[in-house]
Amino acid sequence: MKFKNWGAGILACLVLFACNTEQTETEGTESKYKAVKMDGEAAFDAEMLEIDREIASEGQLLSSFRYSKEDGAMILAHAHLTNEGRIIKIDEEFNDGPGKSYGLNSYYLKGDKPFATRAYFEEVKGGKSMFVERISYYKDGKVQKTKERTAEYEELIEDKQFVGVKPQALSVERAQRIMNQEKEFETLFQGFVEVQAVNYMVLGSAEEDGYTTTVRIERPDQFTYFLLANQEECLNKKVKVSFENVVDRTGFEYQSYLGGGFVNP
Repeated sequence: MKFKNWGAGILACLVLFACNTEQTETEGTESKYKAVKMDGEAAFDAEMLEIDREIASEGQLLSSFRYSKEDGAMILAHAHLTNEGRIIKIDEEFNDGPGKSYGLNSYYLKGDKPFATRAYFEEVKGGKSMFVERISYYKDGKVQKTKERTAEYEELIEDKQFVGVKPQALSVERAQRIMNQEKEFETLFQGFVEVQAVNYMVLGSAEEDGYTTTVRIERPDQFTYFLLANQEECLNKKVKVSFENVVDRTGFEYQSYLGGGFVNP
């Protein structure tokens, strides 16, 4: 499944020379963004809510592999579809690693472009953390307004009011690459690892700090037998693998192999 690209907004920078001028300009800029009103903002919020309701009631879900790095970073994406197969929302879960930021980026689609995005994350800076919810609205792919609310504790954020901030576009390009298995998320065969007599196929980047994912082989087939017998010859060859997410009785989650083959053998 292919998704079309759209550009992120470009933020301009202003160089200020005097300390007093900088303080005045900053305060004025903050007040300007807080006061920004956008035509149809309530309608945008209502459409986001309607999409979430549709997903909860009858939507279909297409999930990517769960990718990770050796430093503990993790990322995956989900595409939410209507019963007719139309993509209406993409979610991107991320965790930058232990002690770093983590959260969820959501892209609400109208046609092939986002009309709104929501970023909900814990931001970690200098050993301190802050929970942030940031919503941006778009027209023709260009960001029009951004508002956010923050709280020191996650359970308090719902009680906070949104305030306008400098417009910030949230690019969906990484989520597209995850779903499409492109670039750093390309599924290259990296061999097998055996854990408690069970083989796991390793797919992903050949780079030392690249993203990889593992698929548990519970029902071996002709393709997996071939890979097991020819691991060195098959290293870094692109493969396409189907899988299902499984949670066992102990709560352990894994990706179970359903079938696969080489891409352009």
